[in-house]
Amino acid sequence: MKTSFLIVLSVVAILAFFIQLKTPFVVTPLYILLLCFALFAGQVLKDINIFHTSLFLLTINSLNYIIFISGLIDLTAIDNDYLSQGTYVFGVQLIVNFVAFCVFIFRVQLSRLISSSNNIKLTYFDALYHWYFLFLMLVCFLALIENYLRIALDFTSTFVYDTFELLHYLPWSLTCGTLLAMIIYSIKEKSG
Repeated sequence: MKTSFLIVLSVVAILAFFIQLKTPFVVTPLYILLLCFALFAGQVLKDINIFHTSLFLLTINSLNYIIFISGLIDLTAIDNDYLSQGTYVFGVQLIVNFVAFCVFIFRVQLSRLISSSNNIKLTYFDALYHWYFLFLMLVCFLALIENYLRIALDFTSTFVYDTFELLHYLPWSLTCGTLLAMIIYSIKEKSG
């Protein structure tokens, strides 16, 4: 079986698993655990690019998780003010995804700021990560618009709201697949 087929199969399996679990309060820690595995693999393989990519992903996603799990941004609407609450929730996620987008646009430069390794380089995979966050930014922006239209103007569509988690699980699964591809490529590069 080809390696590329196994990676695609892994992405589909992770996505299906995340969808079955449904709740972000279960899926997010599992995703963070997978990012920790990739971070560990980068350390074991002594691949600074995998390590930094995983570190950035882990930091961004952990920060986002902590913001919401700690109650810093409350997920319940105070005084039934759903417009403000939706704006806070989707707005914060939009900002976090924008920061992540910028981090991955400048991943190599940021890696060179925090490490003096001569092995830091633009990889084949670096071109993918910022697209995942651009997609997540679009989802959050559409959720903001839909939230406003639904609450302020009595718009009846809840498509983005109803599929919000699923639309996040897709790039998360792709991220795991991309990290897996990076790990496999690094192993093959070191052995061949």
